[in-house]
Amino acid sequence: MLCFKIPVSLCKRIQSALTRFWWDQTPDVQKMSWSSWTKMTKPKSSGGLGFRDIQSFNDELLAKLSWRILKNPTCLLARVLKGKYCNDYNFLDVPTSTSSSHGWRGVLIGRDLLVEQLGKAIGDGQTTSLWNDSWLSHTSPIRPLGPPNLHDKDAKVASLINGTEWNKEKIEEMLPHHLPMIMKIRPSRRGAQDDYIWLPSKSGEGLFDNVCCVHCGELETTEHLFFRCEFAQKVWSLAPFGKSLDLTTISFEASVKFLKRLVCLPPTGISSGPLFPWICWTIWSARNYRIFEDRIFTPEDTNLKSIQDAREWQEAQDLEKKPHQATPRATNQRTLHPDTVICFTDGAWKQETAIAGAGWIFTSREGSNLDSGSLAEPFVSSPLMAEAIAIRSALIQALEKNFLHLQIKSDAQDLIRALTSQEKIKEIYGLLFDIQSLAKLFTSISFRFVPRSENREADFLQNRLHAISHPV
Repeated sequence: MLCFKIPVSLCKRIQSALTRFWWDQTPDVQKMSWSSWTKMTKPKSSGGLGFRDIQSFNDELLAKLSWRILKNPTCLLARVLKGKYCNDYNFLDVPTSTSSSHGWRGVLIGRDLLVEQLGKAIGDGQTTSLWNDSWLSHTSPIRPLGPPNLHDKDAKVASLINGTEWNKEKIEEMLPHHLPMIMKIRPSRRGAQDDYIWLPSKSGEGLFDNVCCVHCGELETTEHLFFRCEFAQKVWSLAPFGKSLDLTTISFEASVKFLKRLVCLPPTGISSGPLFPWICWTIWSARNYRIFEDRIFTPEDTNLKSIQDAREWQEAQDLEKKPHQATPRATNQRTLHPDTVICFTDGAWKQETAIAGAGWIFTSREGSNLDSGSLAEPFVSSPLMAEAIAIRSALIQALEKNFLHLQIKSDAQDLIRALTSQEKIKEIYGLLFDIQSLAKLFTSISFRFVPRSENREADFLQNRLHAISHPV
């Protein structure tokens, strides 16, 4: 199903086998189906049973294959198929031929499914067709209205960019109806290349279901991933608990209740703190690293990482309880470089005017103010973009001030998570690239989420930014 389009008749036979397995007591006695297949394939959250529609699942796997060819054109599979079938056409435009193999026709079925919700994220605009690619929106496949003039029919989006900013005059001349949409897109100032994005997802990646365990190939369920897979069993067997564990026959909920009561053996340094949540987290992380970054961690690596994380968390709790620690601020800086400058950033946004205010304050580790800055930006699409503009501007000023050891603190949780875990957010594609590119210029840098309730500088920034983003 990953490589070929399965005939409809075979899909129906598979569906029939699943239906009969679900409703019948024995293979020889056929019983009534008390619910339709359509209802059974609905997600559990919508009242269904979560069965997969076989034809849709087949198409989804073919789309996953096409996405791989599109996003990784230098891989062996892409080079072989494109070398044979795409000599005269781009992969997205190549027509289906009667002489094409069954496998290639399946790839094109997945390609056609992708094209329906495929867009482009603008970096430098050099590889995005001004008229033919869907680049105007990060939620819908919208492209400029034509027809174009003969001399600019092959123009790229880069032709609308002057340096690193939009050429407003040229946009008003060529695409006046799309001016507000274009101005809300932030091109990269650091040379990010344009990239294809899958419009229905927040990140822009084509996030298709992985139904098989990456370690053993069995069906991946919650219980299998965390407890029953041979990889997970090895991790739990290495954990320094006082008793041996057999978690292969009980549910995930029951396993959690049991694990919460276990005590770690010395000399791990964890004392009475919990270890089981850190093991679950590292098992999950190992799975994701293998899928998304092709990085393989052994059970031994995973076990050591869970103990290290648990020990660091426990030490942080112990430090906060010590009376000589004056404030959480002092506690949180113990592992930072002595010359580290703390930077608090914030953004404010008004939907009616699409104006955002961005502000930042540099302080020493002891809390004394070193510098600050703020700006107002028009054509901002969301609070998230305002927060990203604030961080990018703060990094630029920090480099100008030679603050080479820096910690950014922000209450924009999604943005901080994207920066610390290298996640993508299609709405701020160019801004994220710029921030990550600028971060490489620092000797040391970290990004930390802090709730607004714990950020005393946020109140000052909010008052300043409210005046900037809400002009009278």
